[in-house]
Amino acid sequence: MSERDSGSEESTDGSLTVEEEQGEDIEEERLLASGMECKPLVISERQRRKYNEALRELYELARLRREELETGESGGDEMENNRSEMDAVGREMGSVPPRLEDIHRELMEISRKLQMENEKLYEREVELRQRETNVEEMEAMVRDSHNLLEKCAEQEVNKRWTQMTEKHELERTELEESVKQKVRENKRLKTSFETVRQTNDTLKQQLVDVQERNQKLESQLVSVQRRLTNLQRKSEFALRQQAAAAEIPSEDHMSAGHQTHRQTPSGALKSQKAAIPLGVFEVVAFLFEWITSVHQRERERTQRTQSLVFTQERCCKILPRLSDLLPILPSGNSKLHYPCLQFVFWSLMHLEEGGRQKMALSSTLRRIGEELYRPMGRRVADTSSGSVTASGQSGERVDVSHKANFFHSHSLHVRLLSSLIILKTLTQVDHLAHVFDSLRSELKEDAAKDLFLQHRGVSVILPYLKMTHRGLMASAVDVFLQLSMESAFLPRFLEHCSNEEYFHLCSTLLHDPKLDVKLQEKLCIILQRLSKIRANHKLFEMFQLGRLLQDMLRCANPEDAFLTLNLRSILLNLNLLTH
Repeated sequence: MSERDSGSEESTDGSLTVEEEQGEDIEEERLLASGMECKPLVISERQRRKYNEALRELYELARLRREELETGESGGDEMENNRSEMDAVGREMGSVPPRLEDIHRELMEISRKLQMENEKLYEREVELRQRETNVEEMEAMVRDSHNLLEKCAEQEVNKRWTQMTEKHELERTELEESVKQKVRENKRLKTSFETVRQTNDTLKQQLVDVQERNQKLESQLVSVQRRLTNLQRKSEFALRQQAAAAEIPSEDHMSAGHQTHRQTPSGALKSQKAAIPLGVFEVVAFLFEWITSVHQRERERTQRTQSLVFTQERCCKILPRLSDLLPILPSGNSKLHYPCLQFVFWSLMHLEEGGRQKMALSSTLRRIGEELYRPMGRRVADTSSGSVTASGQSGERVDVSHKANFFHSHSLHVRLLSSLIILKTLTQVDHLAHVFDSLRSELKEDAAKDLFLQHRGVSVILPYLKMTHRGLMASAVDVFLQLSMESAFLPRFLEHCSNEEYFHLCSTLLHDPKLDVKLQEKLCIILQRLSKIRANHKLFEMFQLGRLLQDMLRCANPEDAFLTLNLRSILLNLNLLTH
């Protein structure tokens, strides 16, 4: 089929004119005449056309013959005609020159090879068709297997989905049951917590009641101890007076006066108390008030550097004598007590300001503090001997006084000034705690606040904010908190607290991790009021209180709402509050 097509293509493409064919014949004859040999496979176009035409006729005859053989209806006439045609072709071929026969044979060889090639191509085509068939079958198998896999995968997915759905429902049911159990457990715990909280509140109330009862009993115990101490001192005093009276010769009055003069100042003053007129104490009180006003209080506002040492020396000489004078002052006379207490207080302030050591006067100051703290008991005097005894029997003994003095006085000025002196002289914790409680209750009045600030009471309380006085620290902070309440004296109190010493102590306390939350709240209340004063911002910055308060706010317990509110207010006033 391919040779036929190629022959047809050559016949169509190779059509030549008559002149060209004649020229080719002439050229062929010239070559033959010259005796030149042609190459075996080189033929002219005209010969190729003839060969193709003959070959087409042969193919046509062969086709007809095959059809005859297939149909089996070939007639004799047709066979004859075919044979005649073959003879004609043979004759025609016989008429070809001898050289062309060689060419014809070569062409036949080429035709045979082409036929073989055509057979190979045919076999290749059959093989390709077979492969196409196999590929189509494989594609069909792949499609079938793909569909089967899709069905299997879909079934597996549906199966897995069903299993997962069932498992999820089971887990959801279990979780719901567990949540219900947790809810019931939480309700039970909440009920238990409420019961425990109520029990705790009840126990707290009982504890408060017990503490109050304990405080009452402690106060009664302290009162009894004071009474016992007072009775013992009265007894000792009476015994000393009796011994001194027995030693005085009755016949020599001058010698008795000389012997009395050689006694200790304290014993002489005590034994001659009944003989000292009241005007002497009034003169002493007037002198103390004058010295206090002129040399102690007034000069602190002016330049007093030159007379400071002189004043301190005089105070050191007078205080021991004054400690012996205080016990024999008339009871209940605040006009005499107050100037003496003023002199003692400002003497102590002078000694502290000058940096003078008080070790030499430690016993004197302790006696003064004990005398101010100790209430004066019921004293009676013996009219026959002039001695004072501790018993109050009838007969020759008469009642001298049973009024409370100094710390237990009825005068607010005397009580407050006695409290400040006791805080600077005594070290017994129970006495100081009692003084702090009394001072806190006194400061509820504006007159007490005015007197407290007038005598620079803030500087007296500040030493008790140190770590060395942990037992009294809360009482000292309570006093400051009482002064920080809204009143006409609040600006003066804040002015007295606006110093480096107070801010240094506050910084030290707030840095202590063991500090109680209640103390932190109270200190923050005072710092919040101080933060409103713009001049104090430098002190906050100097002692790094702003950063400390920020850390406290960050680490504060959410339940301590009041502390958090004060911290935020302080940081807001300092422009350090970050959102």
